[in-house]
Amino acid sequence: MNMKVIVLLAFVFLIHFASYSQASVIEVSKVKIGPLSIGDRIPDIEFNMINYKGGEKATLSDFKGKLVILDFWATWCGACIAKFPKLDILQKAYGDKLQILLITLDNKSKVARLFKILQKRNGKELDLISAVGDSIANAYFPHVGIPHFVWITPDQRVKAITSSNQITSKNIDLVLSNKPNKITFKNDFFPDKLLDLSSNINVDENFLHQSLFIKGEQVGLRAVNRLRTIQQHGNMPSAIRGITMRNIPLLKMYETALNLHLALNDKYSVKKRIFEIKDSSKLIFDSTISTKSQWEKENLYTYDLIIPAKDVDSLYKYMLQDLNRYSDYYAKIEKRKVRCLALVRNKEFNKLKTSGERMNQNSDYNNSIKLKNVPIEQLIKKLNALNFIKPIVIDSTQYNENIDIELMNITDFTTLSKSLQIYGLDLIEVERELDMIVLTDK
Repeated sequence: MNMKVIVLLAFVFLIHFASYSQASVIEVSKVKIGPLSIGDRIPDIEFNMINYKGGEKATLSDFKGKLVILDFWATWCGACIAKFPKLDILQKAYGDKLQILLITLDNKSKVARLFKILQKRNGKELDLISAVGDSIANAYFPHVGIPHFVWITPDQRVKAITSSNQITSKNIDLVLSNKPNKITFKNDFFPDKLLDLSSNINVDENFLHQSLFIKGEQVGLRAVNRLRTIQQHGNMPSAIRGITMRNIPLLKMYETALNLHLALNDKYSVKKRIFEIKDSSKLIFDSTISTKSQWEKENLYTYDLIIPAKDVDSLYKYMLQDLNRYSDYYAKIEKRKVRCLALVRNKEFNKLKTSGERMNQNSDYNNSIKLKNVPIEQLIKKLNALNFIKPIVIDSTQYNENIDIELMNITDFTTLSKSLQIYGLDLIEVERELDMIVLTDK
């Protein structure tokens, strides 16, 4: 196939695609028309008709009191035309109770030519009527895939929007008798919209993966930052399937991802963070640059990730990959030589050993830290949480038993040092190679 033919085919495809990829709102005679939803009342649309005994014009109200099924089709659509004999049988079977109304963008002469071909092929005339050259109904019911069916109740409200496999005698009988039905609604494809499965699908073992990442505040969504824990069948325990974060700063998302990284063996700390970026104002709010509301409007993000239960140990990895791939930054964990404070112990006396009381830990109450029967790692975390200590605190005590300790009235480094010395502890400045969180511009 030569290049000219390829270009021509691509051009023809784009014309057809554009014809059926309707805008969500169009302007007809200076009146804005937007999509209708289930339950909406339909305006009295006027149609140009073909094969209609009532004349060349019809309005939707002409069919009031009947179940109306609109069938959006095109003369080039083989799948649409293949359904005509079935629709013709249904129309004859239900008579005045049902009106199947074909609707096409194609002009009258093109449709008339096709109907003559079908009549000659089938040996009889179809009992189906069609609106031609339509733009109004297409605007009320935008779609891409055809055939596309809209069910309208006798009082002219939208009952359902479906594919052709839902056009059955059983479903028609249920709708006409106002009985409960399980008609499957059509989820059409629109290039500028997400596939909406919210009402039809649950996160279960068949839901394998989803990832969503949006920049900018999503108005109406409350801030959420939590793991997706799904209740499994029977007596099986709940399973972590992912994470959801709504209207969260990007830096907080990175912190959450790194908290999930089990290899660090401790919680993410800003003291283990190294910024190598030119402008941090998009990551951290600065009141000298903008208002809080304006900053949040531009710099909050929404992220949702669902993965198979078997891959939950890689949740951190997948999340960090997404953030690094699609944001303006890149975060990684790497060894760096940094200045830090090492907690050391005078081994000649031991005032740390626990008395064995019930495990307990309290801090930041009257500037104090109180720990009972906990590993010394808990003390390290409490020290790293103190704002007046700038370098990262590391454990160099080589003490492996649980401890009891009370550090009272600690307001600065001097009072902290005096409190630690009571237990034979001290903080000394050292340089060590540590796993650090490095955040850089791309």
